[in-house]
Amino acid sequence: MASSKRIQFHIDAATDLPAHKSKPFVRVKITDTAAKENPLRTSTTRCDKHSEIASWQENLTLDTVSPSCKVTFEVLERSPIWAPGMGKASKLAISDAYPLRKLLDMQAEGGHAFDTNIELPLHAPSPVASPTSARLSVNVRELTSRQTAHDEVRRSAERRKSHDGAISPSRTPLSPAVSFAIPSSDPSTSHSSL
Repeated sequence: MASSKRIQFHIDAATDLPAHKSKPFVRVKITDTAAKENPLRTSTTRCDKHSEIASWQENLTLDTVSPSCKVTFEVLERSPIWAPGMGKASKLAISDAYPLRKLLDMQAEGGHAFDTNIELPLHAPSPVASPTSARLSVNVRELTSRQTAHDEVRRSAERRKSHDGAISPSRTPLSPAVSFAIPSSDPSTSHSSL
């Protein structure tokens, strides 16, 4: 049996989300974890109506996760309280389910640096929805200690705070992504890097 890993997902930004987005957030769903975990999620971010980018720059950490688990990223939005559904979250876009090992391999090919991201294609949450060209920029890190995880969460919060000044309507991504996942029916078999 493979040993558990301590993993941190740095959720940077999403591009080309549907135009009707309002305060989107990202949920990371993990299947087959060594310990029962609730899905991880970012806070919401403000988005300029005309911007194609939603940026979070947040770290989400799991202390125990099996290397054989599968990871799915979902971008959601909360409907306004006055709208039908009264504040429930609806999916804007979703990634394929990637084996954690595959994400770590993709990250290694793109570079192990904490400021180097991989980009994952996102598709519409239902087959009847319009196709999307949305992408999610993330950094997948295997951490050596709990202290490393806490340090990165603190640094992420400091970066968000510096980007969220009183006059800043939205966050901007920190760095360009260098590795791109190619959508396929089996995400564990194909990807390429620039």
